[in-house]
Amino acid sequence: MKLDTARRMLTPQADGPTGLGVFLDGEGASLRFRQPGDNAGYHALMVAYVDGRFGAVAMTNGEGGRQLVVEIINNIAKLEAWPDFTPLKAE
Repeated sequence: MKLDTARRMLTPQADGPTGLGVFLDGEGASLRFRQPGDNAGYHALMVAYVDGRFGAVAMTNGEGGRQLVVEIINNIAKLEAWPDFTPLKAE
Protein backbone atom coordinates (compact mmCIF):
# COMPACT_ATOMS: atom_id res chain seq x y z
CA MET A 1 0.00 0.00 0.00
CA LYS A 2 2.75 2.50 0.93
CA LEU A 3 4.71 1.74 -2.25
CA ASP A 4 1.61 2.49 -4.33
CA THR A 5 1.25 5.86 -2.59
CA ALA A 6 4.92 6.68 -3.22
CA ARG A 7 4.50 5.83 -6.92
CA ARG A 8 1.50 8.13 -7.17
CA MET A 9 3.43 10.92 -5.44
CA LEU A 10 6.17 10.63 -8.08
CA THR A 11 3.82 10.47 -11.09
CA PRO A 12 3.43 13.75 -13.01
CA GLN A 13 -0.04 15.23 -12.61
CA ALA A 14 -2.11 16.94 -15.32
CA ASP A 15 -1.30 20.46 -14.08
CA GLY A 16 2.41 20.32 -14.91
CA PRO A 17 5.70 18.97 -13.59
CA THR A 18 4.40 18.19 -10.15
CA GLY A 19 3.68 14.98 -8.34
CA LEU A 20 1.51 14.75 -5.25
CA GLY A 21 3.19 17.18 -2.87
CA VAL A 22 6.53 17.45 -4.69
CA PHE A 23 7.95 19.05 -7.82
CA LEU A 24 9.39 16.68 -10.43
CA ASP A 25 12.38 17.19 -12.73
CA GLY A 26 14.07 14.93 -15.28
CA GLU A 27 12.86 11.60 -16.55
CA GLY A 28 13.85 7.94 -16.58
CA ALA A 29 17.01 7.28 -14.58
CA SER A 30 17.36 11.05 -13.98
CA LEU A 31 13.89 11.52 -12.46
CA ARG A 32 14.17 13.48 -9.24
CA PHE A 33 11.86 15.27 -6.86
CA ARG A 34 12.26 18.46 -4.88
CA GLN A 35 10.41 20.23 -2.13
CA PRO A 36 11.12 23.71 -0.80
CA GLY A 37 10.20 24.84 2.67
CA ASP A 38 9.81 28.49 3.55
CA ASN A 39 8.65 30.28 6.63
CA ALA A 40 9.55 33.58 8.30
CA GLY A 41 13.27 33.36 8.98
CA TYR A 42 13.62 29.84 7.62
CA HIS A 43 14.33 28.39 4.17
CA ALA A 44 14.99 24.80 3.12
CA LEU A 45 15.26 22.73 -0.05
CA MET A 46 15.34 18.97 -0.55
CA VAL A 47 16.25 17.32 -3.86
CA ALA A 48 16.58 13.56 -4.40
CA TYR A 49 16.72 11.14 -7.28
CA VAL A 50 13.84 8.68 -7.26
CA ASP A 51 16.20 5.70 -7.44
CA GLY A 52 18.05 6.87 -4.31
CA ARG A 53 21.48 7.40 -5.91
CA PHE A 54 21.77 11.09 -5.09
CA GLY A 55 20.09 13.63 -2.89
CA ALA A 56 20.63 16.52 -0.52
CA VAL A 57 18.84 18.79 1.93
CA ALA A 58 19.90 22.34 2.74
CA MET A 59 18.36 24.42 5.54
CA THR A 60 18.97 27.96 6.76
CA ASN A 61 17.65 30.14 9.53
CA GLY A 62 17.87 33.54 7.87
CA GLU A 63 15.65 35.71 5.68
CA GLY A 64 18.20 35.63 2.85
CA GLY A 65 18.36 31.85 2.91
CA ARG A 66 16.36 31.07 -0.24
CA GLN A 67 19.25 31.95 -2.57
CA LEU A 68 21.72 30.18 -0.27
CA VAL A 69 19.89 26.82 -0.22
CA VAL A 70 19.66 26.87 -4.03
CA GLU A 71 23.38 27.60 -4.31
CA ILE A 72 24.20 24.80 -1.85
CA ILE A 73 22.11 22.22 -3.75
CA ASN A 74 23.50 23.35 -7.13
CA ASN A 75 27.08 23.05 -5.86
CA ILE A 76 26.50 19.61 -4.33
CA ALA A 77 24.98 18.46 -7.64
CA LYS A 78 28.00 19.79 -9.54
CA LEU A 79 30.60 18.31 -7.17
CA GLU A 80 28.89 14.91 -7.06
CA ALA A 81 28.20 14.95 -10.84
CA TRP A 82 24.46 14.36 -10.58
CA PRO A 83 23.32 13.06 -14.00
CA ASP A 84 21.28 15.41 -16.20
CA PHE A 85 20.90 17.94 -13.38
CA THR A 86 19.83 21.40 -14.51
CA PRO A 87 20.90 24.05 -11.99
CA LEU A 88 17.99 25.43 -9.99
CA LYS A 89 17.16 29.14 -9.77
CA ALA A 90 16.01 30.94 -6.64
CA GLU A 91 12.48 32.23 -7.06
